[in-house]
Amino acid sequence: MGREWFADLIIDQLRTAIGAREPDLRWKYDVEATAQLHLGQRLGQSTASGTSTTVTCLRGVKLQLFSEATEAGWVAAFYCRRITELGTREIKEALAVSKELSTALGQSMDPAWKSRLGIPPGEERLADGSVRAYFPVGLFDHGAAFLPTLVYVPATGDYVLALQVEIENLCRNKPDARLCAATKEVLGKVASTLMTRPP
Repeated sequence: MGREWFADLIIDQLRTAIGAREPDLRWKYDVEATAQLHLGQRLGQSTASGTSTTVTCLRGVKLQLFSEATEAGWVAAFYCRRITELGTREIKEALAVSKELSTALGQSMDPAWKSRLGIPPGEERLADGSVRAYFPVGLFDHGAAFLPTLVYVPATGDYVLALQVEIENLCRNKPDARLCAATKEVLGKVASTLMTRPP
């Protein structure tokens, strides 16, 4: 699977999950993006200090999101090798850091943002035996960014799928946009389809 084909597949699945009622949303493939998935950092740590945890996955693409011709965020998708790149240990560590972040931020955060980000973070086991984790990843450098992140671990197979979004601008201006009002649901639908395709 080439990166361009992978990007087209994600765009198609996003449009399917979001529906045709938001025709002003546009997606642009970021050819410069790497296959690095952010797994977060603790409060008070700076990305410049090297304390941000990242993993480099087998395949990754990033799509810039535009709303009414204005840049509104991005969506990234990654296929990661289960054993060497994104295994149980890495996911558990990311959830632990996310829970610390959620405890610190959750009391003062708007309920809609808490739901959107995945506060409280957690895992759920699906009927087919796969596990889906949804949690916020925090990045702190010149300000703060919180990235809703979904990791889909199939019951069998060699690969894990991760989806990560930055949609603060979109949701500030259009809180009723489906990607804002039902972030976890949209990412879950996209992930379920992508996991049926080989990386």
